[in-house]
Amino acid sequence: MGSLFRYKNDFQYAFVIGKKHPKANGTFEKFTVASFLKNRKPGNVSHCTFRFGDSDSFNYTTDDISYTPELGDKSPYRVLYNVAEGIRYNATGPETITYATHVTLEYLLHIVEVATRWEGLISVACFLPGSDTGVALKILERLCYCVKEMEYVSVHFVYHWYHPPQLGEEDNSNGTRRLENVRNATAGYNKTRTETRCFVPERVLKSSYRYKLKLVYPVNVARNVARYGSRTKYILVSDIELLPSEHLVTEFLKMIERLKERSKEMGENYFTRKRHVFVLPVFEVVEDEPDVPRTKIQLLDLYDKERAVYFHRLVCLHCQRFPGLQRWLQRKMHPKIRPGTIQPLIVVKRVFPYHRWEPVYIGTNQEPLYNELLTWEGQQDKMTQMHEMCLQDYRFVILNGAFLVHTPGIKRQRDKINYNTLTDKTVQSGSKNRIIRLVNMENLFSSKKAAAVEFGSKEWRMEHMKRNAYLYEVITQDVISKYPRNPGCRVH
Repeated sequence: MGSLFRYKNDFQYAFVIGKKHPKANGTFEKFTVASFLKNRKPGNVSHCTFRFGDSDSFNYTTDDISYTPELGDKSPYRVLYNVAEGIRYNATGPETITYATHVTLEYLLHIVEVATRWEGLISVACFLPGSDTGVALKILERLCYCVKEMEYVSVHFVYHWYHPPQLGEEDNSNGTRRLENVRNATAGYNKTRTETRCFVPERVLKSSYRYKLKLVYPVNVARNVARYGSRTKYILVSDIELLPSEHLVTEFLKMIERLKERSKEMGENYFTRKRHVFVLPVFEVVEDEPDVPRTKIQLLDLYDKERAVYFHRLVCLHCQRFPGLQRWLQRKMHPKIRPGTIQPLIVVKRVFPYHRWEPVYIGTNQEPLYNELLTWEGQQDKMTQMHEMCLQDYRFVILNGAFLVHTPGIKRQRDKINYNTLTDKTVQSGSKNRIIRLVNMENLFSSKKAAAVEFGSKEWRMEHMKRNAYLYEVITQDVISKYPRNPGCRVH
């Protein structure tokens, strides 16, 4: 279990962890999103209802449009809630967990990977500017006929007010070709579903409207929308590529009942007196792993073989290296405890030296919202929420027996970034309205400098990282002014 400490540096470790293991015929198995749909045919009944009509009749009014949860009418983004809703989404009681997540068009198929592994409800916020809407509707229609688990999914659309939903052909030839690809891929689908396949060709998801126009991804808007679209007490806000361990929902709820009984016996309820959330350790596995581990035994087996690491081990040491990591890896279930049982391992606070930790947790809608000024491209997008939770004295209960695993492929750092050099730290605090006024909203969400360089390039990313770094300073100073001083809650 000491694989973290066998090598002199990350480069040596990255080389070892990156070694591929060929099959006997010399080829490599590779995880393919939604590959189980390749030999599946659509059924005769949809497992979803479409609130505003299908891809041919999609229609909504201004009364259907909502503002974003945090910035409201000050945000350039708008929301259509419950566009596609599983037929059992509202029939399920609140005593479960909602997997609240977010996607762009390119990641739409990941929904079914989560749906087939998750036992609770799923709330998905999709960022779909312009003609990405029409493509997404076509794909969602197909998935709802093909995957029964879509019964428990609700999908919300997020778009920039300047790029509203668009179903028709775009004026440019590239957009027209892309919509034709969708029509060809789904040709005859509405009339002869049994003669078509469920799998959606990857080309349909490429060259999105967002990518073509270099639109940034308002990831925190999407996270907040997914949270607001949830209807259960417990919520797991997660990225769509993080797949849950086996029976996570069932075992978590059993743990909660045990904790309630224990509190009654002790005459006190620790988990109502203190603010707390339940942390799920996150891991990633090598690219040629054909599937992700579903049990802790499977995960530890890959970890011992150096085919798994804790998430972002080679990208950001502090981001997901949680307190008690080695203890978690070494902790085995007692023989009298049923395999798969979820238990609290340790209770910690997010203070120095873990003040840059970004845990993924099961919480409620009582936690602070994610700051919607921060974009995915600029990174550090969850840090302001985490800092506020530190100042609110949250307890983080790290769970044993439950975890998340990223779809196969271990991320590696492309460029080492020193965030301390990105912006001047001598900023002053102010109200939320002052912060919003401080930033030109149009420039914030569509940088002229970033638009002038190649989408996704190092220069493009740096422009957005500078913006997020500056906003991080302003936002955290504003948050600090609201709470008693806590030296352990460091900004850097």
